[in-house]
Amino acid sequence: MDAAKSPSIIIHDHVVPVTRLLSGAVLPENEERAIKVPGNSWLTRLINPKQAQIPRADRLLVKKWVRGKYSMDDVFQRLELNVDMEKALSSPKIKTYAAFIDRYNTKNPNEKLKMVDMFTKTYGDDVVARIAEIGLNTKGTTKMASRLRRELLDTWEFNGESADDVFKLLKLDEAGYKLFVTPQLNTWFSYTKNVYVVNHKEVMVSVLASKYGYDGLSRIILAANPQVFRMKIIAKDLETAMANAWFKEGLTPDEVFKVLKLDAGAGNLLTNPVVSMLHGYTVLYNFRNKAQEATVIGIFTKFYGFKTMSNLLKEASQNPQMKTTVAKWQGELNKQMLLATKNRGF
Repeated sequence: MDAAKSPSIIIHDHVVPVTRLLSGAVLPENEERAIKVPGNSWLTRLINPKQAQIPRADRLLVKKWVRGKYSMDDVFQRLELNVDMEKALSSPKIKTYAAFIDRYNTKNPNEKLKMVDMFTKTYGDDVVARIAEIGLNTKGTTKMASRLRRELLDTWEFNGESADDVFKLLKLDEAGYKLFVTPQLNTWFSYTKNVYVVNHKEVMVSVLASKYGYDGLSRIILAANPQVFRMKIIAKDLETAMANAWFKEGLTPDEVFKVLKLDAGAGNLLTNPVVSMLHGYTVLYNFRNKAQEATVIGIFTKFYGFKTMSNLLKEASQNPQMKTTVAKWQGELNKQMLLATKNRGF
């Protein structure tokens, strides 16, 4: 088309063809636009919102790095994001790094990079997940933390990582009694929920029990006192899921008694926190299986006998702090003894 006949408009005494203002028009990289828009204008933010968040000098660097085919490893180090994960997340340079990744991916759609890759390579999945979880609730880091967390979850799913694999990547197998105050537990919960849509809670209980045992997991859950509400919900969900898993497996309260290792000795039964887990399961079992009701004291006397339990309660009665517990158990024990006497025909 003859340029002279092409539709045009006049801007600052310059004739500019309309075609040059269309979004589809492509200019060589070294050619300036007909309209120069201030670097921090609303139009710049509208056209390129990600790069608009960083200073102009950094935007120029990003273009240089992409044009020069700098590796993300090199850029990561140049921006000094390889020193400390927590500082890296709160550093304004992380936005520059994100802009580099985004521009590189735009220019190289067939070989896209993930922002999270250099962070996991440098700090490990567990550290990245932990700092990202904290960053989600910290002013000024929410957006970058959310992106890192999302990419981390996507990477694991793409790689086909199992719930057990991710559990170990996050080093939750080393958390022990600190499990419910470990931020990356929430990351693992989210991943498991996304991948195992139907039975994610059962999967979590299975993985946790394989590491800590049902008795150990019960102690961890019962000892948990997380300040974060989300963690309290997870703890309660896992406790319920564990009881449901036992019932689904067809375990009786007697069998759960052994699973929780309460058959290891009667000495600390009155103070063993795991007893409350057995009590909770017994209530659930009785509700779902009314034909065969069970009681905790009945289970104890079955394994340890009336004499042992009587002596245990007598000894515990010397402790003023155990007064209420002893009175409750003594009443239940008396009922069991009376029932046993009737069953023997006396």
